[in-house]
Amino acid sequence: MKIIKIFLYLIGLVALCLIGFFIYMQFVKVERLKPLQSMSSESVLIIETENLTTAWREIKESALWESIIEGDYFEEYEANMMSFDSLMVENALVRNIFKDRPLALSVQMLDNANFETVFAVDIGKYGKLSVLPQLTSLLDVEMKERQVDSLTVHSIQFDKPTDVIHICIHENLLIGSLSSKLMNRTIKAIQKEQWFNQAKFIEAKNETGTGLLNFYLNYSQLDNFAGSFATELKSSLADVSRILAYSSLVADLEDKNLRLAGHTNYFDTIPSVVDALIKAESGKMEAHNVLPSQTAFFTSVNTNNFQEFYTDVLGQYSTTAPEVYKDYTNGIRKAEKWLGLEFNDVLFSWIKGEFALAKLNPQTNAREFDALFVIKANDIDLAKEKLSLLLKHIKKRTPVRFDQIDYRNHQIHLLQMKGFFKLFFGGMMQGMEKPYFTYVDDYVVFSNSINSLMGMIDDYLVGNTIARTPSFKSFIEEFDNESNFSLFVQTPKVYQHLYYYSDRETKKSLRKNKNLIINFANIGWQLKANGQTFETVLLAKHDENAMLYEELEKMQNAAEDLYIDEYRELKFKMRLDDTFPWNEGTVNYWVSHPERVQDSVMIHEGEMRDSLPQNLWRNYYVSGNIQSAIPYDDGEVDGTAVFYFDDEQHTVKAEVDFDEDVLDGDYKEFYSNGRKKALLSIDEGLLDGDALFYYRNGQIKIEGRYKNGLRHGKWKHYTKSGDLLNKESWRKGEE
Repeated sequence: MKIIKIFLYLIGLVALCLIGFFIYMQFVKVERLKPLQSMSSESVLIIETENLTTAWREIKESALWESIIEGDYFEEYEANMMSFDSLMVENALVRNIFKDRPLALSVQMLDNANFETVFAVDIGKYGKLSVLPQLTSLLDVEMKERQVDSLTVHSIQFDKPTDVIHICIHENLLIGSLSSKLMNRTIKAIQKEQWFNQAKFIEAKNETGTGLLNFYLNYSQLDNFAGSFATELKSSLADVSRILAYSSLVADLEDKNLRLAGHTNYFDTIPSVVDALIKAESGKMEAHNVLPSQTAFFTSVNTNNFQEFYTDVLGQYSTTAPEVYKDYTNGIRKAEKWLGLEFNDVLFSWIKGEFALAKLNPQTNAREFDALFVIKANDIDLAKEKLSLLLKHIKKRTPVRFDQIDYRNHQIHLLQMKGFFKLFFGGMMQGMEKPYFTYVDDYVVFSNSINSLMGMIDDYLVGNTIARTPSFKSFIEEFDNESNFSLFVQTPKVYQHLYYYSDRETKKSLRKNKNLIINFANIGWQLKANGQTFETVLLAKHDENAMLYEELEKMQNAAEDLYIDEYRELKFKMRLDDTFPWNEGTVNYWVSHPERVQDSVMIHEGEMRDSLPQNLWRNYYVSGNIQSAIPYDDGEVDGTAVFYFDDEQHTVKAEVDFDEDVLDGDYKEFYSNGRKKALLSIDEGLLDGDALFYYRNGQIKIEGRYKNGLRHGKWKHYTKSGDLLNKESWRKGEE
């Protein structure tokens, strides 16, 4: 009987404890802090949800997540998430603590080069209980404690020495981070109430409303964050970080795409183009119709009336920053007086209101800061007339050593007036002190690199523009064709750009994340004025085939990297000058060896008739090896010309059919090992007919057809082993 009484007492004691615990959980008063209140005002990006369980379920079930998780980068994270899912299902304590809870996650800079995340979960009244030791025992991991101000931080050690998570509980919030430094900073910020409570943030948040997943972007930290990926981005985004305030965006997981939509506000106390843009009528985006397909990213500023926009900008500065306005107008007047021109006439009279700044995929001869700056003209003939007048006045006052270059029916000029662009466009034109410029379609195109302009002209002539790139063509249709500001990124090309110019450590990190980065093939960000804020859309298009498409494009570019343009432009033809022996009949043309000046070498031999090359002419390298055998008829190339590599075996480089100086017939090009590189058909200078491209090992690389110079019909790509890699259908240059 005594034992039974003791047992009943124990049951009663346990029951009382359970009742007491239930009463405590139901009625005890706990100060409710929102997870957002633990996020520092120095956060770059914050992700927030009111229901962790529902948000996590929607993310897991999305096609986007299925694509992302297949990557190597997330393999370890997926295992951890699956373990947590199992705990949620199997353990009532874990389920009660985390089910349907609000969460916020923040990205913050640790220093100039590194960033880390911190999260906060509202665990309600469990915050008053000592749940961390119980959670630690469930995970079977080691835990250490330390004090930060008045809070206890628990550091949990996982398998690897570097795998440590730091967790603490403050009121009803469970806060954690992989960085002890960020954890310490977060605790100090909480106790000083230095969280995301700025008026501008609240304004943007209220304008947008909330959804299942909310994203908040703090522009004051954006330049530092972007600079951790590429130093050049920090200076490019400095003005954006100074002027824009916050974006509040609601997420929508559309198929395999991530779409964020909401509002962005700005600091209207700072005079800037942003305040003028929000008052201006938005303009059409059209620059992508002329920018090369190799564009890594470009920004576009648009207004329907440039003159009104410019006048408004000046008006802002005159009232809110009179000293800046005075310095600017004095600079303008001095420049106008020195040139004897009015800029309203020679410059502003033809500008329509679209400006785009583009960075191209790096080439072997490119510099890191090479860029294109394109301005839409309302009348391109007027633009040519006015800029010609400007050049004329500059030449009168400046010793000019550069005359225009004619390149494929385009004239390239040099604007030889230091600081001219910076005077009007500020820091964004820092790398274009004395830019080259040309005209493409209805645009005036400036660049600090003459090679970039030539490359753009080449691409435009064959229709190789970003607007005609299939992936970008479908992507840009997701955006409004009128906006105030847009940024578009072709991620595979940005990856190449970052990798090309990065140091060893950064390259290592980029290689690790390559698939994750590149598979978000296109990223677009658009702002359109709406009252006192900008309607904002941020779209990231995920495509697991982006790597394949990039390789196919590289394959196509490599295949088409032929000498055909050199032959089309007749660069091989003899340049006859006063040193040429103009006698009739057989001619042998000798020159001094460039290195052994005491020796002479023959570089041309053939027949002259009526002062024109006739019949077969042989041309030689200075090594003495044959360079080409060219058939002439009254000075024009006519027949099959054969070109050779500089070797003693007379290895053929190309066999090209000409008709009166025009490519017409068969075009055959070879590798230096003698194997075929390309077999093409040409009709009156344009590619037309079957096209075959080969790997160096002899396997066919690409087969297709051209029509009037453009890809047309079925195109097939193969691996080096001969397996079919991809099939495409083209019609007049468009897929």
